[in-house]
Amino acid sequence: MYYSDKLKERKIHNSSAFRVGLGEEINHYLDFNFEIEGVDPKEYKNIIKAFKNQKRFYKLGDGNFINLEDSETKEMFKLMESLGFTDNIKNIKIHSSKAMFINHLLTEKKLPYISGMENTNTIIEKFRNMEKQEIKIPKDLNATLRDYQIDSLNWFETLDYLGFGGILADEMGLGKTIQTIAFLLSKKNKKTLIVTPTSLIHNWKSEFEKFAPSYQWELVMD
Repeated sequence: MYYSDKLKERKIHNSSAFRVGLGEEINHYLDFNFEIEGVDPKEYKNIIKAFKNQKRFYKLGDGNFINLEDSETKEMFKLMESLGFTDNIKNIKIHSSKAMFINHLLTEKKLPYISGMENTNTIIEKFRNMEKQEIKIPKDLNATLRDYQIDSLNWFETLDYLGFGGILADEMGLGKTIQTIAFLLSKKNKKTLIVTPTSLIHNWKSEFEKFAPSYQWELVMD
């Protein structure tokens, strides 16, 4: 096979040009910073598109190439796909709920160009210490919770500790409102917004007055 001297001068980038950093957890999110050394960030979108289209190489604007068949390059883009990244890979934030998944993948694949793994370890340590969290029923709750309602409060507290969201979807009449109020009482120093249908506003009002008279709240309706 013969090729011109001009082609010989072209550079082929592989995974050694990749730089990926995981930032510290802030408000339950990790910063994901991605860079390909010597490549204009404006080309990243088209590079990912070429990978998705199973291209072997991507030609850069400067005439050089990205080797999309490089094994570690493939693993990097597969990781980004599994995290739900599409075309935009600027200012990416990853929710801390994915920390264990990321840590497992990066440890398994042993990708050398990723820094900040210790930031996922910090979050994983939270998972390991979850059972050590002491959860108490608020003293100013004017009610006695049933066992399943205490379990629900524990669930709320665990989600809050880990920075996760959740949906409490018990049958009607099992006390979802009082369970929520118990959780809010345990976080009295934090502000909370409750959005509810108009038909349930007075139910929330009466339940707060009955079960949490010490809780300060404001009713806003249009």
